[in-house]
Amino acid sequence: MANTVSGRITPTIYLQAQQLHRARAVRIAYLCCAVLALAGAVGIALAYRWGLVVLAAGIGGLLGQWIAEKFYVPYKVNKLHGQYKDLSGAFTMTWDAQHLQGQGPSGRSQRPWADYCKWKEDRHVFLLYIADNLYEVMPKAWFADTAAVDDFRQCASQIGPPTP
Repeated sequence: MANTVSGRITPTIYLQAQQLHRARAVRIAYLCCAVLALAGAVGIALAYRWGLVVLAAGIGGLLGQWIAEKFYVPYKVNKLHGQYKDLSGAFTMTWDAQHLQGQGPSGRSQRPWADYCKWKEDRHVFLLYIADNLYEVMPKAWFADTAAVDDFRQCASQIGPPTP
């Protein structure tokens, strides 16, 4: 039996998708910058000349990543959402155990679950990856109830376990 959801990709949904897509890279960037800052602090404590430079680089990296996350990425997502007119149109997604079908302003698609290489999920969206950096968004706000979300998750699990 097929399930159907529909809705529009709002700037907020698009931002949530980008944040989930970038989450691992952001965690790695924060971790690397924190390690760099810590190494600089150790260097200062041990009276190495490079300690202050490394500490400043780590702190600057942390600050830069925070600024990117809080200001640049939302700005860029809003700009891209405005440029890509199809995102403002209505989308209808239908799925069953074999396929995910989509219909939007520019046409229709049907893809077997096996054609996806990975998937991610958070409390806002599902991301279904066609390639490492190309994904389809399925907002959870479009689902009528948790049973539909669970059914979609079960179908997506054919791809494999969700990617962290």
